[in-house]
Amino acid sequence: LYETRASSKGLGAFAINDIKRGQRILAESPLLSIPHAPFFNEDIEAAFEKLSPEDKEKYFKLHSAHGQNPADWPINIHPSVLPLERKRIEEQHAARIGEKATVGSIFITNCMEMGKGAGIFYDCARFNHSCSSNAYFSWNVRIGKETIHAIKDIKAGEEITLCYCDPHHDVRLRQWELKHYGFVCDCPACGDASDSGSFAALSAQRRYRLLELNDKSSPFRYRNLESAVGNPQAVKNLLEMAALQRAEGLWTAELANSYMDIALICEARDDYRHALNAAQLSLQVTVDCRGSDCEDIPKCLDVIQRLKRKIEEAKAKAKKV
Repeated sequence: LYETRASSKGLGAFAINDIKRGQRILAESPLLSIPHAPFFNEDIEAAFEKLSPEDKEKYFKLHSAHGQNPADWPINIHPSVLPLERKRIEEQHAARIGEKATVGSIFITNCMEMGKGAGIFYDCARFNHSCSSNAYFSWNVRIGKETIHAIKDIKAGEEITLCYCDPHHDVRLRQWELKHYGFVCDCPACGDASDSGSFAALSAQRRYRLLELNDKSSPFRYRNLESAVGNPQAVKNLLEMAALQRAEGLWTAELANSYMDIALICEARDDYRHALNAAQLSLQVTVDCRGSDCEDIPKCLDVIQRLKRKIEEAKAKAKKV
């Protein structure tokens, strides 16, 4: 499906053939993993020492974001930061400003979330970043592998990219997050926004609105979803969020969550048809970005079956009346 070759960002992954949205590009077991967080240098070193000589050599072929200018980073850590978090910050800062690549600097440059911990995935690490990425990575606990799926149609020869940061953030915050990887993003969403009609300007507007909607919606989501039932604006806000996420090409787990929250709120309001439509959209997005074997699929299917049953029950009740 893809090949690794040189790009303007070093090595990158490029599609050999056209890839359709929802197609799995890669499923990879970790080269090195740490099953918990936070993790420190001793954890990384201990995991590294378990590798074979061949895998250790392979590990050191990965990029390291060391050699950064100390002047580009804050000098002090706030006194309120707890000791363990302070230790983590100090260790990672030392790795970034160090003169040479270390086991630690390579780990923090390339690690991906893996359940409650993090891991190094050699092939996944070759996929470069874009804030408007065309692929999505996710840890699949059921198969024990990191997966990458196309979230947009990708043409042969096109670079396959992942988003390393939170794509809902504004450009300044995204650039700060990406600074930890040692580069400045030059993707279309991070381009010149001085032209109000440019993609960068329109993207900035959409992402700013997404942050506003998230702030409005977060008190009513997840564990507090019941409180959204009586809020007439709750579903409207979530529908607008979903529309903006689609417009930005963010066909990710966050979009699936928006649809599922809409489904559950509508269900609680006895609006089963709209609930079913939203739940089916959530299922489709989940399959596309995480695969039909990911752990959330059974939950989606349970909601869909429950809603179909309630629709049939409502029909039967209406006939009796």
